[in-house]
Amino acid sequence: PLSIAVACALTLAPLAFAWQDAGKSQVTAYIKTLEMIGAQGTGSQEAQKAWKEISQLPPSNLVQVIAALDHQKPVFANYIRSAVWAIVQNSQKNNKPIPTQQVRAFLKDSKQNPSARGLAMEVLKSLDGEWLASEIPGFLADSAPELRREAVAYWISEAENFSKEKKAEDAKATYKKALAKASDKDQVDRSEEHTSELQSRGLISYA
Repeated sequence: PLSIAVACALTLAPLAFAWQDAGKSQVTAYIKTLEMIGAQGTGSQEAQKAWKEISQLPPSNLVQVIAALDHQKPVFANYIRSAVWAIVQNSQKNNKPIPTQQVRAFLKDSKQNPSARGLAMEVLKSLDGEWLASEIPGFLADSAPELRREAVAYWISEAENFSKEKKAEDAKATYKKALAKASDKDQVDRSEEHTSELQSRGLISYA
């Protein structure tokens, strides 16, 4: 399914780019067409046409397209992801300002779809990495798995730094903070491994 979206991108690439400004209702119609594509690629011809229209939208429509992402519909999600990156790349190529403030606001709005907020985070990593890095620690209890994972990774890294600085109790407290919100096995294992090492060296108590 991903190859369908990639093929669309390759088809679009050689064309002379022309901005196609569209109102929200028109963009919604394009997105609905993409959403109707079947798991086996049925309706792909119409979807490719809709994808082309979306991918040529100006950056002012970026957040609306990001908001459409739904990981429960993998084929549709692939189209949306590739369209978002096409809009970003076309905007950069044509020196059009990307509304990072709007993407920031969308990312921080916990009422939005968690999957879509994860995509917003990916976009900001590319466009606004310094700001994103300053916000990541605060997403430790976030409903979006991608954001929470980034925050857990940050606090594990902080705990490891405390450990290197021989601040064992600070390391223990920070590992505990990360573990309380970690849900991915690799992060849980990493935190428990380091905590056990500190305990075995007698640097922290088991309490």
